[in-house]
Amino acid sequence: MSDTPRVHNSPGGVSCPKYLPGHHTHWIPVLRVYTNTPRIPIKIKHVAGQEFAVTFGGQTRRWFHHDPDALIHCIREASDNFSLVKGTTFVNFNYLREGGGVSWFNMRPEPLDECRFPDWVPYPKREPGEGATEGGANA
Repeated sequence: MSDTPRVHNSPGGVSCPKYLPGHHTHWIPVLRVYTNTPRIPIKIKHVAGQEFAVTFGGQTRRWFHHDPDALIHCIREASDNFSLVKGTTFVNFNYLREGGGVSWFNMRPEPLDECRFPDWVPYPKREPGEGATEGGANA
């Protein structure tokens, strides 16, 4: 295994073009900005829809993510493998299986407007076209 950091852009199959809080994580914070920033262990629990309860530092916060299926899958896989990049809303999930890797979830402390994807495929997989929003990406 290489010592070079790797990025899983989206642990799910969301075709969202946004790199904003609550959406995807851009590679620059992952590989350039926060490589040496301390991580804080957290507890995370799905509340409903895009909402998650994130607990650290003795407080529980309500944060949101546009791909709840991917985050729920990771919680089910190993709920104790989450950490927070200190001073941010970047949540890391460390994979235990062979090959390892880390998924970055760019959380947001406010509810999100609904994402619209022309070919949305939630994690781990769904048949093409199933569950797509009406009107495609520009609706």
